[in-house]
Amino acid sequence: MKKLLSLALLAGMLSIAPAAQAAVQEFGPQSSRFTIDVPDGWQTVPRADGVIVNSADQKTSMALQVNPASGLNAKQFADAIAKELAKDPKNSVEKVEGDASVANIYYKAEGSNIAMIVMVTEGKAFTATMGGEDTNTLKGILDSIKDAKQ
Repeated sequence: MKKLLSLALLAGMLSIAPAAQAAVQEFGPQSSRFTIDVPDGWQTVPRADGVIVNSADQKTSMALQVNPASGLNAKQFADAIAKELAKDPKNSVEKVEGDASVANIYYKAEGSNIAMIVMVTEGKAFTATMGGEDTNTLKGILDSIKDAKQ
């Protein structure tokens, strides 16, 4: 009986143990640095305007970028991106929706479903382009984004 109780207690403790922590890393242009939690096993490819984050199996990825908004709001910025995407015959823009502060673009690139979120604030356009199978981890990365100045 004591063994069963001990095993039940251990199982309960393991079920509430915290998950492996992701590494907090900083990216982006000097004027707009941000941090994200990079999941264990995921690789980053830093860029001047942000970062590309790839799962170990390369089946899921996210590109985070910060660029000047050039006087456009989020919907206008998304419309301009969609117009550029449509120039490539490998892309098929499905839908652009949103408003002045946040917009979404849904498209297919070489048959893969891609979603892009565009947010414009303080004259800067922040884009998050995502695709792949591990949507829970992508959501976790999105939820972890913070201004590096904080």
